[in-house]
Amino acid sequence: MTSATPATHCLSCREKRRRLRAEEDAYVRAHHLPSRPAPEDWLFEWPVIEAAPIARPAYTARHAEALRYLVEVGRQLALGSAVRATCIVYYQRYYMHADHLVPPAGAAGEGDDGGRRGAVSRPHRPEASAVADRPFEPMEIAAAAVFLGAKVEESMRRLRDVIFVAVKTRTRHSRTHPGGEEVYEGTERYVQEKQRLLYAERSLLRGICFDLSVEHPYGYLAPMCSQLRRHDAVHGGEPEWWQGCFARAWASITESLMTPACLHYRARDLAAAALAWEAVDGEVGEREELERWCGWRLLAQSEEEGEEAEGSREVSDRESNGAAVATPACRFGVCPAEALEAIAKGMVKRASGRVGAEKPLSAAG
Repeated sequence: MTSATPATHCLSCREKRRRLRAEEDAYVRAHHLPSRPAPEDWLFEWPVIEAAPIARPAYTARHAEALRYLVEVGRQLALGSAVRATCIVYYQRYYMHADHLVPPAGAAGEGDDGGRRGAVSRPHRPEASAVADRPFEPMEIAAAAVFLGAKVEESMRRLRDVIFVAVKTRTRHSRTHPGGEEVYEGTERYVQEKQRLLYAERSLLRGICFDLSVEHPYGYLAPMCSQLRRHDAVHGGEPEWWQGCFARAWASITESLMTPACLHYRARDLAAAALAWEAVDGEVGEREELERWCGWRLLAQSEEEGEEAEGSREVSDRESNGAAVATPACRFGVCPAEALEAIAKGMVKRASGRVGAEKPLSAAG
């Protein structure tokens, strides 16, 4: 009996990848899905969010439990805040359209433009679950989101490790496995869990229209802090104070991920809301103090306005000092009204004393 040569093995792998791409391309064409949704396609009006599976009152508790489970699995796998945030966004985007209570057959439907906040057509409704013997539970989609998000953020974890942690966390405190069931590679149980996880990942990819790009508020915190500190917009600019403000805002954003904020607000607006909430000296609920916050003027400046301001400052510096001094312009384009609404709706709150639980990146400047 002759064994397969390396060339034959490579050819087989290429054929499998080709078939997989062909299958996904056929699915996209059959359901008229956009090949690459724009960021605004994932921002919805509140009535649309409230009518979606993610916010359906009868299952809100189950989704909240699944999100807590997702975060715990991510922590045990030593995934950072940004990676866990990506996983959470995938989960919430999936359940904007897919419903684990709907059987796979006939679940696909036509999308529309109603309820979207952007100018591009919103993603069409995908099927409820991939090829599987039963619809997926929220915790199965959560585990798939961890596996997929870790790969996308280049923090990949081995499939066997994800399965081990996911199953043990999911079965913890059960009657048969009080400490959690431990599933090891090579067992029949492992094969079953592996198949379910890979099928769930395929369903998740279809549910998010194969769009893996996610913009997080975390990425805006450091440059926003640097810009505000450079212009002395708030406080006196002491490094220690700004470090504390940055850490509290980071923790505030982390807590906001457990809400549907990422489905309605832009990342930059959430970052600005978290910074303003922590920078303003006042008690919770003092909206007038937030509305008068002098940092809004800088953060609301658009890219075009920032470039124009940068040019005028550079000319001024050249005239006064005889040399051009590069002064970064404000290019955040924050919408203060949206940021204030996020605070008013409780999507962004003051950090609840867990600032030191995980060390964020240091604020620049």
